[in-house]
Amino acid sequence: MKMTKNPEKPEKIESVEDCLKAVAYLSSNTDKAHKLFFRGHGEAGWDLIPNLFRSENGTENLAPYEKRILGEMISRRPEEFSKDSSMFERLVRAQHYELPTRLLDLTLSPLVALFFACSSHEEGNGELISFAKTKSEIKYYDSHTVSCLAHLRVLSDFGNYKQKLQQIREKGNDFQNKIRKLQNEHSHNLKNDLSDLPDWTAFDKVLIPFLNEIFKVYDEDYLTKLQTLWENREQEFNHFTSTEQLKRMRIEQAFPQISETTDEYIINIIYSASNHIFRQTKEGQKLYHSITDERPGFQNKINLEDLFQPLFVYPKQSNPRIIAQQGAFLLFGLEEKIEKENEESLKIERFAIPHSAKAHILKQLDNLGINKSFIYPELANLSSYLIDEIKSESR
Repeated sequence: MKMTKNPEKPEKIESVEDCLKAVAYLSSNTDKAHKLFFRGHGEAGWDLIPNLFRSENGTENLAPYEKRILGEMISRRPEEFSKDSSMFERLVRAQHYELPTRLLDLTLSPLVALFFACSSHEEGNGELISFAKTKSEIKYYDSHTVSCLAHLRVLSDFGNYKQKLQQIREKGNDFQNKIRKLQNEHSHNLKNDLSDLPDWTAFDKVLIPFLNEIFKVYDEDYLTKLQTLWENREQEFNHFTSTEQLKRMRIEQAFPQISETTDEYIINIIYSASNHIFRQTKEGQKLYHSITDERPGFQNKINLEDLFQPLFVYPKQSNPRIIAQQGAFLLFGLEEKIEKENEESLKIERFAIPHSAKAHILKQLDNLGINKSFIYPELANLSSYLIDEIKSESR
Protein backbone atom coordinates (compact mmCIF):
# COMPACT_ATOMS: atom_id res chain seq x y z
CA MET A 1 0.00 0.00 0.00
CA LYS A 2 1.39 3.38 -1.04
CA MET A 3 1.71 5.88 1.82
CA THR A 4 0.40 9.40 1.15
CA LYS A 5 2.80 12.09 2.27
CA ASN A 6 1.28 15.05 4.09
CA PRO A 7 1.53 18.27 2.05
CA GLU A 8 4.32 20.62 3.10
CA LYS A 9 3.83 24.29 3.85
CA PRO A 10 4.89 26.32 0.78
CA GLU A 11 7.62 28.86 1.52
CA LYS A 12 5.77 31.54 -0.46
CA ILE A 13 2.83 31.97 -2.79
CA GLU A 14 3.70 33.02 -6.34
CA SER A 15 0.70 31.55 -8.16
CA VAL A 16 -2.81 30.21 -7.68
CA GLU A 17 -1.27 26.74 -7.69
CA ASP A 18 0.89 27.69 -4.70
CA CYS A 19 -2.22 28.97 -2.93
CA LEU A 20 -3.94 25.64 -3.47
CA LYS A 21 -0.86 23.89 -2.07
CA ALA A 22 -1.14 26.09 1.01
CA VAL A 23 -4.80 25.12 1.36
CA ALA A 24 -3.89 21.43 1.03
CA TYR A 25 -1.28 21.88 3.76
CA LEU A 26 -3.79 23.64 6.02
CA SER A 27 -6.49 21.04 5.41
CA SER A 28 -4.14 18.21 6.31
CA ASN A 29 -3.22 19.97 9.57
CA THR A 30 -6.72 21.07 10.59
CA ASP A 31 -9.02 18.61 12.36
CA LYS A 32 -12.80 18.40 12.07
CA ALA A 33 -13.27 20.46 15.24
CA HIS A 34 -11.85 23.57 13.53
CA LYS A 35 -13.01 25.81 10.68
CA LEU A 36 -10.68 27.66 8.32
CA PHE A 37 -11.04 31.39 7.65
CA PHE A 38 -8.78 33.55 5.46
CA ARG A 39 -7.67 37.16 5.07
CA GLY A 40 -5.40 38.87 2.55
CA HIS A 41 -3.05 41.76 3.32
CA GLY A 42 -1.51 43.92 0.60
CA GLU A 43 1.45 44.55 2.91
CA ALA A 44 3.01 41.72 4.92
CA GLY A 45 3.24 42.41 8.62
CA TRP A 46 0.07 44.47 8.94
CA ASP A 47 -1.48 43.98 12.35
CA LEU A 48 -4.78 42.14 12.69
CA ILE A 49 -6.56 45.22 14.02
CA PRO A 50 -9.89 46.73 12.89
CA ASN A 51 -9.78 50.21 11.35
CA LEU A 52 -11.55 51.66 14.39
CA PHE A 53 -8.53 50.84 16.55
CA ARG A 54 -5.79 51.73 14.07
CA SER A 55 -3.49 54.65 14.80
CA GLU A 56 -1.65 56.05 11.80
CA ASN A 57 1.37 58.35 11.95
CA GLY A 58 1.02 58.71 15.70
CA THR A 59 -2.55 60.03 15.53
CA GLU A 60 -5.28 58.93 17.93
CA ASN A 61 -7.50 56.07 16.80
CA LEU A 62 -11.24 56.61 16.35
CA ALA A 63 -12.43 54.29 19.14
CA PRO A 64 -13.50 57.17 21.45
CA TYR A 65 -15.72 58.49 18.63
CA GLU A 66 -17.31 55.18 17.62
CA LYS A 67 -20.78 56.08 18.90
CA ARG A 68 -20.72 59.45 17.16
CA ILE A 69 -19.47 58.40 13.73
CA LEU A 70 -21.83 55.44 13.46
CA GLY A 71 -24.74 57.50 14.78
CA GLU A 72 -24.01 60.26 12.26
CA MET A 73 -23.95 57.82 9.35
CA ILE A 74 -27.26 56.20 10.36
CA SER A 75 -28.82 59.62 11.02
CA ARG A 76 -27.84 60.99 7.61
CA ARG A 77 -28.69 57.87 5.59
CA PRO A 78 -31.45 56.09 7.56
CA GLU A 79 -32.87 54.49 4.42
CA GLU A 80 -29.64 52.54 3.94
CA PHE A 81 -30.01 50.93 7.38
CA SER A 82 -33.80 50.50 7.40
CA LYS A 83 -33.67 46.75 6.78
CA ASP A 84 -31.08 46.06 9.50
CA SER A 85 -32.63 44.51 12.59
CA SER A 86 -29.56 44.52 14.86
CA MET A 87 -26.54 46.63 15.74
CA PHE A 88 -24.26 43.95 14.31
CA GLU A 89 -26.02 44.22 10.94
CA ARG A 90 -25.57 48.00 11.06
CA LEU A 91 -21.86 47.54 11.74
CA VAL A 92 -21.62 45.19 8.75
CA ARG A 93 -23.31 47.77 6.51
CA ALA A 94 -21.13 50.59 7.84
CA GLN A 95 -18.07 48.43 7.14
CA HIS A 96 -19.41 47.92 3.61
CA TYR A 97 -19.30 51.71 3.15
CA GLU A 98 -15.75 51.90 4.56
CA LEU A 99 -16.65 53.46 7.90
CA PRO A 100 -14.09 52.44 10.58
CA THR A 101 -15.74 49.80 12.78
CA ARG A 102 -14.74 47.11 15.27
CA LEU A 103 -15.08 44.50 12.49
CA LEU A 104 -12.22 42.82 10.64
CA ASP A 105 -13.16 41.28 7.28
CA LEU A 106 -12.58 37.55 6.78
CA THR A 107 -13.57 35.11 4.06
CA LEU A 108 -14.16 31.39 3.80
CA SER A 109 -12.50 31.42 0.36
CA PRO A 110 -8.69 31.37 0.14
CA LEU A 111 -8.88 32.66 -3.45
CA VAL A 112 -10.90 35.70 -2.39
CA ALA A 113 -8.30 36.40 0.31
CA LEU A 114 -5.58 35.97 -2.32
CA PHE A 115 -7.30 38.59 -4.50
CA PHE A 116 -7.29 41.11 -1.65
CA ALA A 117 -3.62 40.41 -0.91
CA CYS A 118 -2.64 41.08 -4.53
CA SER A 119 -5.01 43.90 -5.56
CA SER A 120 -3.46 46.65 -3.43
CA HIS A 121 0.03 47.97 -2.63
CA GLU A 122 1.45 46.44 -5.80
CA GLU A 123 4.99 47.44 -4.81
CA GLY A 124 4.75 45.75 -1.40
CA ASN A 125 5.02 42.11 -0.46
CA GLY A 126 1.62 40.70 0.43
CA GLU A 127 0.43 38.07 2.85
CA LEU A 128 -2.24 35.37 2.97
CA ILE A 129 -3.39 34.64 6.53
CA SER A 130 -5.34 31.59 7.66
CA PHE A 131 -7.26 31.14 10.90
CA ALA A 132 -8.20 27.69 12.21
CA LYS A 133 -10.91 28.39 14.77
CA THR A 134 -12.71 25.92 17.05
CA LYS A 135 -16.15 25.46 15.47
CA SER A 136 -18.00 25.41 18.79
CA GLU A 137 -16.76 28.96 19.53
CA ILE A 138 -17.87 30.49 16.23
CA LYS A 139 -20.97 32.67 16.58
CA TYR A 140 -23.84 33.55 14.27
CA TYR A 141 -25.11 37.08 13.66
CA ASP A 142 -28.01 36.64 16.12
CA SER A 143 -25.89 35.44 19.07
CA HIS A 144 -26.38 37.18 22.43
CA THR A 145 -22.61 37.53 22.81
CA VAL A 146 -22.40 39.18 19.39
CA SER A 147 -25.04 41.69 20.55
CA CYS A 148 -22.96 42.49 23.65
CA LEU A 149 -19.86 43.35 21.61
CA ALA A 150 -21.77 45.17 18.88
CA HIS A 151 -23.32 47.51 21.46
CA LEU A 152 -20.06 48.43 23.20
CA ARG A 153 -20.20 51.75 21.34
CA VAL A 154 -22.58 53.03 24.04
CA LEU A 155 -19.77 53.13 26.61
CA SER A 156 -19.22 56.86 26.92
CA ASP A 157 -15.58 56.99 28.04
CA PHE A 158 -14.03 54.10 26.16
CA GLY A 159 -10.42 54.44 27.32
CA ASN A 160 -11.07 54.97 31.02
CA TYR A 161 -13.84 52.43 31.19
CA LYS A 162 -11.79 49.80 29.43
CA GLN A 163 -9.10 50.37 32.07
CA LYS A 164 -11.64 49.82 34.87
CA LEU A 165 -12.89 46.60 33.31
CA GLN A 166 -9.31 45.45 32.89
CA GLN A 167 -8.85 46.02 36.63
CA ILE A 168 -11.79 43.73 37.37
CA ARG A 169 -10.36 41.13 35.06
CA GLU A 170 -6.87 41.31 36.56
CA LYS A 171 -8.28 41.28 40.08
CA GLY A 172 -10.16 38.07 39.34
CA ASN A 173 -6.93 36.49 38.10
CA ASP A 174 -5.03 37.83 41.11
CA PHE A 175 -7.58 36.47 43.55
CA GLN A 176 -7.58 33.15 41.71
CA ASN A 177 -3.85 32.84 42.36
CA LYS A 178 -4.32 33.75 46.04
CA ILE A 179 -7.01 31.12 46.49
CA ARG A 180 -4.78 28.45 44.97
CA LYS A 181 -2.17 29.16 47.63
CA LEU A 182 -4.53 27.39 50.01
CA GLN A 183 -3.15 24.18 48.62
CA ASN A 184 0.32 24.92 49.96
CA GLU A 185 0.17 27.56 52.69
CA HIS A 186 -1.39 28.13 56.10
CA SER A 187 -4.34 30.40 56.62
CA HIS A 188 -2.49 33.24 58.36
CA ASN A 189 -0.14 33.58 55.37
CA LEU A 190 -3.10 33.66 53.02
CA LYS A 191 -4.94 36.28 55.04
CA ASN A 192 -1.85 38.49 55.20
CA ASP A 193 -1.42 38.09 51.45
CA LEU A 194 -5.01 39.03 50.72
CA SER A 195 -4.86 42.06 53.00
CA ASP A 196 -2.27 43.56 50.64
CA LEU A 197 -4.67 43.62 47.69
CA PRO A 198 -5.48 47.22 46.71
CA ASP A 199 -9.05 48.49 46.63
CA TRP A 200 -10.96 48.55 43.38
CA THR A 201 -11.58 52.29 43.42
CA ALA A 202 -15.17 52.61 42.20
CA PHE A 203 -15.95 49.00 43.04
CA ASP A 204 -14.60 48.84 46.60
CA LYS A 205 -17.98 49.39 48.28
CA VAL A 206 -19.35 46.29 46.61
CA LEU A 207 -16.30 44.09 46.28
CA ILE A 208 -14.53 44.43 49.63
CA PRO A 209 -17.57 43.45 51.76
CA PHE A 210 -18.16 40.55 49.43
CA LEU A 211 -14.59 39.29 49.82
CA ASN A 212 -14.81 39.73 53.59
CA GLU A 213 -17.83 37.44 53.67
CA ILE A 214 -15.84 34.80 51.81
CA PHE A 215 -12.88 35.20 54.17
CA LYS A 216 -15.13 34.44 57.16
CA VAL A 217 -15.26 30.77 56.22
CA TYR A 218 -11.46 30.50 56.24
CA ASP A 219 -10.94 29.69 59.91
CA GLU A 220 -8.06 27.46 60.93
CA ASP A 221 -10.28 24.43 61.45
CA TYR A 222 -11.78 24.69 57.98
CA LEU A 223 -8.45 25.27 56.26
CA THR A 224 -6.86 22.25 57.92
CA LYS A 225 -9.72 20.02 56.81
CA LEU A 226 -9.81 21.54 53.34
CA GLN A 227 -6.09 20.92 52.97
CA THR A 228 -6.70 17.26 53.79
CA LEU A 229 -9.54 17.16 51.30
CA TRP A 230 -7.27 18.33 48.52
CA GLU A 231 -4.56 15.84 49.45
CA ASN A 232 -6.88 12.86 49.68
CA ARG A 233 -10.33 13.83 48.47
CA GLU A 234 -11.75 10.35 48.11
CA GLN A 235 -11.11 9.29 51.72
CA GLU A 236 -12.44 12.52 53.20
CA PHE A 237 -15.41 12.98 50.87
CA ASN A 238 -18.11 11.47 53.09
CA HIS A 239 -16.92 13.43 56.10
CA PHE A 240 -17.00 16.74 54.25
CA THR A 241 -20.41 16.24 52.68
CA SER A 242 -22.07 15.71 56.05
CA THR A 243 -24.85 18.31 56.39
CA GLU A 244 -24.00 19.02 60.02
CA GLN A 245 -20.35 19.41 59.18
CA LEU A 246 -21.17 21.92 56.45
CA LYS A 247 -23.40 23.89 58.80
CA ARG A 248 -20.72 23.96 61.50
CA MET A 249 -18.19 25.35 59.05
CA ARG A 250 -20.75 27.94 57.87
CA ILE A 251 -20.23 27.09 54.21
CA GLU A 252 -23.47 25.31 53.33
CA GLN A 253 -24.61 28.28 51.25
CA ALA A 254 -21.17 29.23 49.95
CA PHE A 255 -20.31 25.73 48.74
CA PRO A 256 -23.44 23.78 47.69
CA GLN A 257 -21.29 21.78 45.27
CA ILE A 258 -18.53 20.75 47.69
CA SER A 259 -17.95 17.57 45.64
CA GLU A 260 -16.40 19.74 42.91
CA THR A 261 -12.79 20.82 43.14
CA THR A 262 -13.15 23.43 45.83
CA ASP A 263 -10.63 26.01 44.68
CA GLU A 264 -12.17 26.11 41.20
CA TYR A 265 -15.59 26.52 42.75
CA ILE A 266 -14.43 29.50 44.80
CA ILE A 267 -12.88 31.03 41.70
CA ASN A 268 -16.18 30.66 39.87
CA ILE A 269 -17.85 32.54 42.73
CA ILE A 270 -15.34 35.36 42.31
CA TYR A 271 -15.91 35.62 38.56
CA SER A 272 -19.67 35.53 39.12
CA ALA A 273 -19.26 38.38 41.59
CA SER A 274 -17.18 40.34 39.08
CA ASN A 275 -19.92 39.91 36.47
CA HIS A 276 -22.55 40.96 39.01
CA ILE A 277 -20.56 44.06 39.96
CA PHE A 278 -20.14 45.04 36.30
CA ARG A 279 -23.85 44.59 35.56
CA GLN A 280 -24.76 47.01 38.37
CA THR A 281 -22.44 49.80 37.23
CA LYS A 282 -23.76 52.76 35.26
CA GLU A 283 -21.97 51.67 32.11
CA GLY A 284 -23.05 48.04 32.57
CA GLN A 285 -26.67 49.17 32.82
CA LYS A 286 -26.23 51.39 29.78
CA LEU A 287 -24.93 48.43 27.76
CA TYR A 288 -27.78 46.21 28.96
CA HIS A 289 -30.51 48.73 28.07
CA SER A 290 -28.97 49.36 24.65
CA ILE A 291 -29.16 45.62 23.92
CA THR A 292 -32.75 45.29 25.19
CA ASP A 293 -33.83 48.03 22.78
CA GLU A 294 -33.30 45.52 19.96
CA ARG A 295 -33.74 42.32 22.01
CA PRO A 296 -36.61 42.89 24.48
CA GLY A 297 -36.25 39.43 26.03
CA PHE A 298 -32.52 39.75 26.66
CA GLN A 299 -31.55 38.74 30.20
CA ASN A 300 -28.75 40.62 31.91
CA LYS A 301 -26.25 37.77 32.04
CA ILE A 302 -23.42 39.72 30.45
CA ASN A 303 -20.11 37.95 31.02
CA LEU A 304 -17.25 40.36 31.59
CA GLU A 305 -14.69 38.08 29.95
CA ASP A 306 -16.81 37.90 26.77
CA LEU A 307 -16.40 41.65 26.30
CA PHE A 308 -12.65 41.28 25.76
CA GLN A 309 -12.28 38.33 23.41
CA PRO A 310 -12.83 38.89 19.65
CA LEU A 311 -15.51 36.69 18.08
CA PHE A 312 -15.54 34.86 14.77
CA VAL A 313 -18.99 35.59 13.35
CA TYR A 314 -21.02 34.24 10.44
CA PRO A 315 -23.06 37.20 9.13
CA LYS A 316 -26.48 37.08 7.54
CA GLN A 317 -26.05 36.44 3.80
CA SER A 318 -28.11 39.51 3.02
CA ASN A 319 -26.19 41.39 0.34
CA PRO A 320 -24.45 40.43 -2.92
CA ARG A 321 -21.01 41.47 -1.72
CA ILE A 322 -21.01 39.21 1.36
CA ILE A 323 -22.32 36.34 -0.77
CA ALA A 324 -19.70 36.84 -3.50
CA GLN A 325 -16.85 37.19 -1.02
CA GLN A 326 -18.08 34.32 1.20
CA GLY A 327 -17.69 36.87 3.94
CA ALA A 328 -17.29 36.42 7.68
CA PHE A 329 -16.03 38.76 10.38
CA LEU A 330 -13.88 39.07 13.45
CA LEU A 331 -15.88 41.21 15.88
CA PHE A 332 -13.58 42.88 18.41
CA GLY A 333 -14.58 43.85 21.94
CA LEU A 334 -12.61 45.87 24.48
CA GLU A 335 -9.33 44.25 23.46
CA GLU A 336 -7.94 45.89 20.34
CA LYS A 337 -5.98 42.90 19.10
CA ILE A 338 -5.98 39.12 19.22
CA GLU A 339 -4.49 38.16 22.59
CA LYS A 340 -4.49 34.40 22.25
CA GLU A 341 -2.84 33.23 19.06
CA ASN A 342 -1.72 29.74 18.15
CA GLU A 343 -3.50 28.10 21.04
CA GLU A 344 -5.81 25.12 20.73
CA SER A 345 -8.87 27.25 19.98
CA LEU A 346 -7.15 29.48 17.39
CA LYS A 347 -4.19 28.74 15.15
CA ILE A 348 -2.92 31.36 12.71
CA GLU A 349 -0.64 30.73 9.73
CA ARG A 350 0.92 33.30 7.39
CA PHE A 351 2.06 32.85 3.79
CA ALA A 352 4.29 35.43 2.07
CA ILE A 353 3.40 36.77 -1.38
CA PRO A 354 6.27 38.49 -3.27
CA HIS A 355 5.22 41.78 -4.86
CA SER A 356 6.67 40.57 -8.17
CA ALA A 357 4.05 37.79 -8.28
CA LYS A 358 0.96 39.92 -7.65
CA ALA A 359 0.16 40.84 -11.27
CA HIS A 360 0.55 37.22 -12.41
CA ILE A 361 -1.70 35.96 -9.61
CA LEU A 362 -4.37 38.55 -10.42
CA LYS A 363 -4.33 37.43 -14.07
CA GLN A 364 -4.79 33.81 -13.00
CA LEU A 365 -7.64 34.76 -10.66
CA ASP A 366 -9.29 36.77 -13.45
CA ASN A 367 -9.20 33.68 -15.67
CA LEU A 368 -11.05 31.88 -12.85
CA GLY A 369 -13.67 34.63 -12.71
CA ILE A 370 -12.35 36.18 -9.51
CA ASN A 371 -11.89 39.85 -10.28
CA LYS A 372 -13.06 43.29 -9.20
CA SER A 373 -16.56 42.87 -10.66
CA PHE A 374 -16.95 39.53 -8.87
CA ILE A 375 -15.65 40.75 -5.52
CA TYR A 376 -17.66 43.99 -5.72
CA PRO A 377 -20.80 43.01 -7.67
CA GLU A 378 -22.45 46.44 -7.49
CA LEU A 379 -23.13 48.02 -10.90
CA ALA A 380 -20.67 50.89 -10.41
CA ASN A 381 -17.82 48.44 -9.83
CA LEU A 382 -18.81 46.41 -12.89
CA SER A 383 -18.51 49.60 -14.96
CA SER A 384 -15.05 50.26 -13.56
CA TYR A 385 -13.95 46.68 -14.26
CA LEU A 386 -15.20 46.79 -17.88
CA ILE A 387 -13.39 50.07 -18.55
CA ASP A 388 -10.13 48.70 -17.10
CA GLU A 389 -10.50 45.55 -19.19
CA ILE A 390 -10.99 47.48 -22.43
CA LYS A 391 -8.01 49.74 -21.68
CA SER A 392 -5.75 46.76 -21.01
CA GLU A 393 -6.76 45.13 -24.32
CA SER A 394 -6.01 48.28 -26.31
CA ARG A 395 -2.45 48.63 -25.01
